[in-house]
Amino acid sequence: MARETKDQKAERYLCEGRIIVVRVDRRAIVANVRGSGAVWRTWWHAGTWSCDCPHEARTTNCRTFTR
Repeated sequence: MARETKDQKAERYLCEGRIIVVRVDRRAIVANVRGSGAVWRTWWHAGTWSCDCPHEARTTNCRTFTR
């Protein structure tokens, strides 16, 4: 079985109710995401998505990406 992409994982988390939007305004979107044993913060600001998950420590970095 192939590993799911970050987009597939995000869609699965959304369907499972793991993403809670805490703020939406003209300048930002902020959400809490329940991941592997912890809750992480993700946010959109100035056209870029960022998060505070520990994935940064791995070989691929998804800490900041654009959509």
